[in-house]
Amino acid sequence: MTTEEKMQHFLDITMSNARKQAYDLIKSYYAATDKMYEEYKEVKKQEAGALIDAEKERLQKLINKEISSEQILIRKELSDRHDKLVCMLFNEVKELLVAYKKTPEYQKLLISQIREEADFAGKEEMIIYIDLDDADKKSELEKATGCNLTVSNYSFIGGTRAITDSRKILIDNSFETLLAEERDKFVFQGGH
Repeated sequence: MTTEEKMQHFLDITMSNARKQAYDLIKSYYAATDKMYEEYKEVKKQEAGALIDAEKERLQKLINKEISSEQILIRKELSDRHDKLVCMLFNEVKELLVAYKKTPEYQKLLISQIREEADFAGKEEMIIYIDLDDADKKSELEKATGCNLTVSNYSFIGGTRAITDSRKILIDNSFETLLAEERDKFVFQGGH
């Protein structure tokens, strides 16, 4: 083999090795870049997932806040309507009581209340008040019950009130108090 042939043979082998090494380097580079790319994609996917989860949580909190605000407004409106209906109902009851005061049954009720209060007091001194609006019934009630009655300085819608002097007991059978007690414990039971 001539020197030129040897040189050519050496060049061919060297070039073949160089090509093989270059191919291996490029192959390992591509493998490394593919691996880095997959890792990058995974990191970005996780970041995007975390971002989406954070945004979902933020939106859920915002929705909950809106719902809570709306519930408060609905409760307030419901409470206002409830109060308005209760007021209307008790105004109507008050009107019915005023109408009831014009009936003979009302006078019978007053006589019954006065007698019960007098029986409660026994021999003890008691002041029995009748409503200011019932001042015209005073003499009839005194005749029917045999008790001295006092006309109140203010109206309590109807009924009677009595106070014992010694024990300081108030017997309150006034429509005003009875109506207030009913109003305090009144609860709408709802519809059908």
